[in-house]
Amino acid sequence: MFNFAVPIFFMTSGYFAFSYDKGWIEKTMQRRSKRILFLAFWSTMLYTLVINGLKLMKNGCIFVGDIEPVSALYMIARFLLLQDVGFSGGVHLWFLWALFWSYCILRVINHFSLWNKVYRLLPLCLLVIILSDTIRVYYDKSWHIVGNVSMGMTYILLGFYAAKYKERIFKITNKSLAVAVVLGELISLGAFLPIKYDFSQTGVVIASLALFALAMNNSYVKIWNGLEIIGRDYSLNVYIFHIMVLYGVNYIMNVSGLADCIWFLNVKPIVVVLATLSWAAILHWGDKKIINANK
Repeated sequence: MFNFAVPIFFMTSGYFAFSYDKGWIEKTMQRRSKRILFLAFWSTMLYTLVINGLKLMKNGCIFVGDIEPVSALYMIARFLLLQDVGFSGGVHLWFLWALFWSYCILRVINHFSLWNKVYRLLPLCLLVIILSDTIRVYYDKSWHIVGNVSMGMTYILLGFYAAKYKERIFKITNKSLAVAVVLGELISLGAFLPIKYDFSQTGVVIASLALFALAMNNSYVKIWNGLEIIGRDYSLNVYIFHIMVLYGVNYIMNVSGLADCIWFLNVKPIVVVLATLSWAAILHWGDKKIINANK
């Protein structure tokens, strides 16, 4: 449930990278791929040093409990095929690596002008994503038939498609899109049902596409300027550091004795969100100080 966040991140990346100018797309993809590679590399190194360093200080070794060291070859294979960076302690960082490889593939698509051909494959790509999640009951669930790059590429291309044919989307009413969002989320609840075949990914696809279209149709609506600045300039920082904020909140809970407090466990996600947004606000304040000092 509520797994529409990452698909929307990918679609947003594609939407704002679209242009009818082939040269502009190439420059944009080149600039973005370099930036994302830099972010992915240093954030992975940071989590590897900090998280595993803390495990080492606490337990005398990095691998504890049921976690056993795996071969370097196995970790490399999962990293290349699934962008799995679980070895670093920052499992969420797969998104950055998938985004980087997706940008590299997009440069190839753009260079050979294959846009119309790949657009025709989008329905099939979505179907494969849904079916691959459904049949995971038959194979090792720690591996995916569809890698994260394939999933990311599909949604990025949907963002491109939405930008190119936005007039078609603007014709869909807000009411219809809102109904689709609710319907998609209800279907996604199937993940919690004791059934053999998991069709919840169908709901995720429906909700993601409908919510993105709803945002497009209401792009003039502003909730708060500060939130807009954070989303525009610091969203990747928020994404990178929110797990560290979670570790910090868990540590404070354990030290203060709140770890066993039911009511606090229920509000912990909200605390993590607010703390992460506060971190982004501090970054923005620091950037403003630096800019003013250089004037």
